[in-house]
Amino acid sequence: MRVHLPVIGQTVSHYRIVEKLGGGGMGVVYKAEDTRLGRQVALKFLPEEFAQDREAVERFQREARAASALNHPHICTIHDIDEHNGQPFIAMELLEGQTLKHRLVGRPLATPQIATLGIQIAEALEAAHAKGIIHRDIKPANIFVTEDGRAKVLDFGLAKLVRTADEATATETLTRAGTTAGTLPYMPPEQVRGEKVDARADLYALGALLYEAATGQRPFAEELAPRLMDDILHKPPRPPRQLNPEIPVELERLILRCLQKPPDQRYQSARAVRLELEKMAVPAAAPSRAGVSRRGVLTVAALLIFSAAVVGTLVWYQRRSAGGGPAGKPSVAVLPFQNLSAEPENEYFSDGITEEIISKLSRIESLQVASRTSVVRYKGTQKDIKEIGQELGVRYLLEGSVRRAGERVRITAQLIDSGSGFHLWSQDFDRELKDVFAVQEETALKIAEALNVRLSPAEQQAVRRRYTENPQAYDAYLRGRALMPYSDLPDKLEAARAQFEEALRLDPEYAPALAGLSSLEALYYRNLDPTEEHLRRAEQLARHALALDPQLADAHVAIGFVYGIQYDYVRAAQTFRHAIGLEPENALAWARLSWALGYQQPPDAQGAEEAAREAIRLQPGYFTAYYYLGRALLFQERYDEAIAAFEHALQLNPGYSIALLGLAQVYLTQRDYDRALAEMEKMSVQMREARQGAIVRYTYSSIYAGRGDKQKALAELGKALASGYRDFAALDANPHFASLRADPRFQELLRRYRK
Repeated sequence: MRVHLPVIGQTVSHYRIVEKLGGGGMGVVYKAEDTRLGRQVALKFLPEEFAQDREAVERFQREARAASALNHPHICTIHDIDEHNGQPFIAMELLEGQTLKHRLVGRPLATPQIATLGIQIAEALEAAHAKGIIHRDIKPANIFVTEDGRAKVLDFGLAKLVRTADEATATETLTRAGTTAGTLPYMPPEQVRGEKVDARADLYALGALLYEAATGQRPFAEELAPRLMDDILHKPPRPPRQLNPEIPVELERLILRCLQKPPDQRYQSARAVRLELEKMAVPAAAPSRAGVSRRGVLTVAALLIFSAAVVGTLVWYQRRSAGGGPAGKPSVAVLPFQNLSAEPENEYFSDGITEEIISKLSRIESLQVASRTSVVRYKGTQKDIKEIGQELGVRYLLEGSVRRAGERVRITAQLIDSGSGFHLWSQDFDRELKDVFAVQEETALKIAEALNVRLSPAEQQAVRRRYTENPQAYDAYLRGRALMPYSDLPDKLEAARAQFEEALRLDPEYAPALAGLSSLEALYYRNLDPTEEHLRRAEQLARHALALDPQLADAHVAIGFVYGIQYDYVRAAQTFRHAIGLEPENALAWARLSWALGYQQPPDAQGAEEAAREAIRLQPGYFTAYYYLGRALLFQERYDEAIAAFEHALQLNPGYSIALLGLAQVYLTQRDYDRALAEMEKMSVQMREARQGAIVRYTYSSIYAGRGDKQKALAELGKALASGYRDFAALDANPHFASLRADPRFQELLRRYRK
């Protein structure tokens, strides 16, 4: 039977056709009047040539079913699904504006617009993914931008319910023979290959969309499908800042991470993408990038609001004024609690209280909580509450203090409306140390109550979750963790070991302490004492922590470090990325990722640089991350920048002798062997035990080999191998050993240890 599309003036069901709005490959859209409710709607009909195609009809109806399950301000609302003369149609929200595809037309958008639209799209995907729905066709043509600047995600026609993915038969999939559902330029590699996809496919497509919004070009420009598919599968995209230098580094980093080919190297959730974009959308960050005064930004924003050119600023302002984060959530920042104890060394304890309250609040879905790294800069600040709230883009601030004396703890906390300065809630807790966990939980619950947030049973359970019930174990763990950054100082490591072991003596199942002690044992094996017992114990502790809590990011960081010290840097990097997926703001995970990418062969210099810079962004005083940054820059032959990074690490911690190793590596690469040796000798004087480490001995061997001192080179290489050095990929690629490769003594060393 031949079907006919409606004509203007015709009534279809209870919808009167007003005009034709347009059409595409999957539907023809009309503006219509709902005669029952008296509202304007859009009706989408399947084109005539597809109406007889059962698969196309199923795909069309799937759009309605998928989208109707979602009620979100950034997803086009589906009102109804019906049929006219055997032809299905969808009644949906009528939108005024244009698609992002028509808005772009080869021109990049301003960064505030990109961030705002990206946040809104990520919010929509977050809501869809929470219901088990993957869009699978995110692209500019499927993003509608309303006249007031709101993004609306269209066309869930390719949407797939995750929970039924394993049950789908060949006839239930949306893939035709010889084709793959979706739009090729925005498909991730796994979708191009026709493999099963998950929510991370949408994040790749979002990255491709943001790339186009930022540069005016798609990530891969090939027009012929076979070449385009090959590029998607094998070629890295050109860095966006090469096409548009005005893009902030943070935005480029976000886009490129979304576009990673392996899914486990992308962001692992739309929420993680949204949180990163929100940091870019805070107006207080604008002056540092553009050199514009706050008053100037507001003046320009006011003009742009009237012209509707940069609606993102208005959206952000409206949210902030309403006291809400994304989707109207109350927004809260926990400022660093002040240490009022008589002993300044109790700073570790007040820092631990701050982090624990942030962690507990972050488990409440209805709250938007500023990250620990975004608030750490306010430690000891004298800034006004209102100014801090504006800079962080939050409505409510929690500030407090901790006074500890022996086994007594006095914690004062107050929740403040940053706009009015009014106190919504305040309380003093004068408790014994054993009650510190209850105080942290009560504080989080009282904040939720003050903000009229109702917690689900699961959220209440998450807030009350404790890794240990023993306050002395908790205290010892905090002390040990505070000592861990000093990884090249044996006395600090020994003190950290004593604290971690004390925590585990008090609570053998304390997963964070297990992970901490594992990392310490791995550091000993790598840098100080290559005894196999350190390696064995590091792995045992990490696996114990993982068995107790597979979702603990620090446990994955610990086992990843174990892989790395065994020279399996690729597996280590994969593990660190998994940890980052669990906890995107884990600075240690980012730093370790930089380390692994820098040591793998061949090194991923750009990836190592990006990871190190992310660690530094999260923890600005992280001197070890500056060492990893220096190595990444060294691999790119950016020698002056590498030297600056190593020297900055020394400025942050003058006793950080590993930074001297980094300087030596720069001069070694430049074949300035005398200067490289001088830096190594400085390090040996500063840290007597340093020369015992396998990496250090290997570096000495490289220097001696380069300067032609074969005897010393072979002696140091022999000691490095005897100390556990097994990175034969790096040794084979080392150009400084060229003069040694034909030497029988060199070949015998490799035969002895290379198994």
